[in-house]
Amino acid sequence: MTPEAYEAIGRERATRLLDTWAEQYGPVPRPLAEALRREVHDALVTADSVHHLNGLGEDEYHDWASVHGEFHELVLVDRAAGLLTLLVAADD
Repeated sequence: MTPEAYEAIGRERATRLLDTWAEQYGPVPRPLAEALRREVHDALVTADSVHHLNGLGEDEYHDWASVHGEFHELVLVDRAAGLLTLLVAADD
């Protein structure tokens, strides 16, 4: 992995990406939606920058091939709080 594997995206785009992923099989139950807000969306709001791991291609697949229907890796940088957050959204 190198920094070039990540694309800088805005908070709004990251929010849409994660919401679409979470809702891909139907509405998100209220307790899960609250946990996502608390653990994910609150971190997005305070992030100075958000970086999305670009598609790596088939050469980078796990030995089991594509075991995820969808996979997203986001890196959030919050300079004021001195935090680097790694978010992984996968449906395995």
